[in-house]
Amino acid sequence: MGRRAASEGVLESMTPPMATTKLSIVRRWSTFFMSLLRLRDFAHVRDHETPTNIAGQSRESTNLPSVMQVISWSFRFVFACDMARYMAKRNERAGCSLCWCMELTPLRYFVVISKEGHLTRASVRLGVTQPALSAMLKKLEAHVGTPLLTRTGRGVQLTEAGRVFLSHAESAVRAADQGEAAVRELLGLERGTIRIGGGATAVSYLLPKVVSAMRKEHPGLRFFVREAGSNQVAASVASGELDLGLVTLPITLTDADKLVRVPLMEDEMRLIAPSGDAIGKRASFTWREIAGMPIVGFEAGSAVRDVIDRAARDAGVELDYVMEVRSIEGIMQMVREGIGAGFVSKFALAAESGFGAGIACKEGSLKRQLAIVKRRDPGLSAAAAACERVMLDAAKRLSRR
Repeated sequence: MGRRAASEGVLESMTPPMATTKLSIVRRWSTFFMSLLRLRDFAHVRDHETPTNIAGQSRESTNLPSVMQVISWSFRFVFACDMARYMAKRNERAGCSLCWCMELTPLRYFVVISKEGHLTRASVRLGVTQPALSAMLKKLEAHVGTPLLTRTGRGVQLTEAGRVFLSHAESAVRAADQGEAAVRELLGLERGTIRIGGGATAVSYLLPKVVSAMRKEHPGLRFFVREAGSNQVAASVASGELDLGLVTLPITLTDADKLVRVPLMEDEMRLIAPSGDAIGKRASFTWREIAGMPIVGFEAGSAVRDVIDRAARDAGVELDYVMEVRSIEGIMQMVREGIGAGFVSKFALAAESGFGAGIACKEGSLKRQLAIVKRRDPGLSAAAAACERVMLDAAKRLSRR
């Protein structure tokens, strides 16, 4: 048998004893010890054939391990294997794994659930489904060995254990965020991920230019973009889930004091109407003229919807919403199909949209202030700070159009 085949045979037989019967255990231990001794001898013969040993160094003069050392090493090796198997089984019975315990995501989710006091609201804020959030919570409670939240008719409440765990979870998340920020600062703009949130207008008409410019200068950067309402985006920035947010002012949050607001640009909402509608040929409208007209609008509670509804109510008009959608493109497509009129950002109106410059409100323009929001502490990473500068430049160019 060649040396390579012999070494492979030795390694194949080096399996720690795993059998259950006494006789098989003795046989396996014997084979295991003999395999270690054979491997020791094989290594000795190999070493003596290297150029450094051609001079004739004797076997006794080498630092060859003794039989007792080999047995000691084997006990340590098998003990380590047994401990690894024991820990894996223990965590499996507990319904978790060592890898899962190292995840920060469950801690982040638990902190948000605790602050919201309601699983549905927390799932909306986090952008995950409620069943997934409930499953995560069960895993977390199984890991710590006690319920952290109690279900009530109005949502969820922290147990005594939950209140204790929350303070440590917040500290862990905060420390991890600070560590990540420090490392990202150290790495600079070479690589990393920038997490941005914004509404439909910002995500569709501002961010593509920003991401394109950043990627050209720093191809190692990656971007995570979340489209959501202004308050949801601001809350995610305050909690550390996002680095930057593009929102409509004002922000109404309990954590608003944690945020810094940087004015970005002014936007105006314009009315668009189906082709063939008489009002679609005009340059302006009054609220009385569109009273009773079917409207395709943004979701209730969104910042844009609030701007429009407030202006209509001030004029004594209640708009007739027949459909609510999330995206600007969705509104324009519904208007093209003749479902109703709609309001979109002036930045969405181009020659190819088919709506021209849109229809302005004669009783006062429907303007809103867009801003960048970021956490007051800790500061932005080098990559996020560079992204903020590119956003400001892109907004200036977009405003001049």
